[in-house]
Amino acid sequence: MSGPGDTDPDGLGDGTFSYGFSEGFEDEEVDERAGDDPGEASYTDPGDSPSRRSASGNRRDRRDRRAAADGLAGGSRRGGGSGSGAGTGVGRGGGQAGPPVSRLATIAVIIAVVALSAFIDRSSKPSNSAAVAASLSTAMPLSSPAAALSSSWFCAGPTGSPGHLADGRLVVANATSRSLTGTVRFIPSSGTPTTHNVMVGASGSLVIPEPVLGSGDYLGAVVELDGGHAAVQQVVSGTEGTSSSACATAGSNSWYFPAGTTQENSNLTLSLLNPFPSDAIADLSFTTEQGQEDPQDFQGLVIPAGTMVGLDLGSHLRDRASVATTVTLRVGELAAFETETVQPQTSAQKAVEPAGSVPWSPGVALTLGTPSPGTSWWWPSGAAASGDNEQYVMYNPTNTVAQVSLGVDLDQGSADPFQVTVQPFSVAVVTSNTESRIPLGIGHAAWLRSTNGVGVVAERVVMAVSPASQTGLAEVMGSRLQAGQWLVPGDADTDTVNPTLVVYNPGTTSVTVSINALAPPPSSTSTSSSSGTASGAASPGFGRRTVTVQPGQRYVLSPSSAGGLLVAASGQVVVEGDTSPAHGIGIDAAIGVPLS
Repeated sequence: MSGPGDTDPDGLGDGTFSYGFSEGFEDEEVDERAGDDPGEASYTDPGDSPSRRSASGNRRDRRDRRAAADGLAGGSRRGGGSGSGAGTGVGRGGGQAGPPVSRLATIAVIIAVVALSAFIDRSSKPSNSAAVAASLSTAMPLSSPAAALSSSWFCAGPTGSPGHLADGRLVVANATSRSLTGTVRFIPSSGTPTTHNVMVGASGSLVIPEPVLGSGDYLGAVVELDGGHAAVQQVVSGTEGTSSSACATAGSNSWYFPAGTTQENSNLTLSLLNPFPSDAIADLSFTTEQGQEDPQDFQGLVIPAGTMVGLDLGSHLRDRASVATTVTLRVGELAAFETETVQPQTSAQKAVEPAGSVPWSPGVALTLGTPSPGTSWWWPSGAAASGDNEQYVMYNPTNTVAQVSLGVDLDQGSADPFQVTVQPFSVAVVTSNTESRIPLGIGHAAWLRSTNGVGVVAERVVMAVSPASQTGLAEVMGSRLQAGQWLVPGDADTDTVNPTLVVYNPGTTSVTVSINALAPPPSSTSTSSSSGTASGAASPGFGRRTVTVQPGQRYVLSPSSAGGLLVAASGQVVVEGDTSPAHGIGIDAAIGVPLS
């Protein structure tokens, strides 16, 4: 095991290790993907619009991912033990029309079914395994197979209000040994959509700056590439920090968000992107500390084909400490993102703050919703520390009581799971800092499993203030999948980012993990206002590390670069990337993208 003073010949930086596993370096990669020429990364204004494929490609894209998921292998299960219930409950039980935007056809020829190494609970009945696999294939962003002819990504979250706290950029990572080309189409909530050509070098990445928005504006984007094994990440940033989320790879007729606030100095917005050729009609409902709320102005919302609609939820849900959101489509499908920005309180505001209230810490958090409640969730990263208020928020949007087991795999020692009851249309919260079984200063991974088959929507929320080592706000929707290959896109500014990779093995047997560093984004990016051109050559910079991760343990790596990382494991793991600022406010953590 390398010590702090050891050299790092692979260029990946120092690794921090949990107890119970060992590391080693190997001369051969588990999955060699580096090409001879990383190529050049760029995006340009295409001039004449490229030919558009029909919307039937969207259905082929979805069928291909479901076919891949049909090959899901039965995974191992962790859990058990006992613990007293620790959940606290809350609540009971305009866009401008533009031309439709269609996704590229993902598969134009029939290819062999590609098995996705992902988890299916062994408690599922064999007769239901295909249906479960199909459901999981769209439960979270999932990269198309390497042999795919194309892939599409739907992104949103940047907002113009308040005060540029959530300006946007896209990060595109390419895990293949050839360059990928395609387009990015920016869809503002007001104004005219624009399309640009993009090219991402082999085993490299590209950062695409997004247009700066005016007050009250929202932005969506559609990235279409001519191949698979890529990932696109939406980043929002401002004076209160940075937050990232993988972009969606499928539309849905429902979306769920378990946490949010509209308290003073906070701004909670919902971005609804309809990239499809048919209009969508949505209804919104909310669970808050005041109960179930269905504001009339949020019913029957029309999102025209090819447009973006942004909503200020605080305009109708004023001063709510807890907001869980359900988006239900009467007609059509879309992608939904939530952006939370919280600014510091003034001295006067602190003086009149109600006794016992816990305001959210300043920061920014971007969340891609989940299209359905789930019975299994995983988080590779976690910690209870002084100044860190870590919460696991569980939202039950169904009319049936959910019984769940929430467990933590500690880096040192062990802890019994929490047994939590989540009432219908309610929220339950477990706060790590107030639980004696989660010791302060000891890192952990976490898992959640429904014990009665009723799914919930689950998120890890971190509100960190001084003396925490990193202050800010983070909301991390748990992973719905375990997989054998993951892609973490990374971010742009390697000088101000302190990157971390966490690989978690929730299984019952050890796994060998190979971590391969993609070429970082171009060190400099120039943008022309007339052509929207940005380009730069990416050096190969490929390093690798191979480690063994024991059951219930994590491997934590601090790479020397914030570029993309490709993770390949001999078994099923869950991966998270953190590109929080090295200095100042901000916690930027996001689950990686499984590769099918």
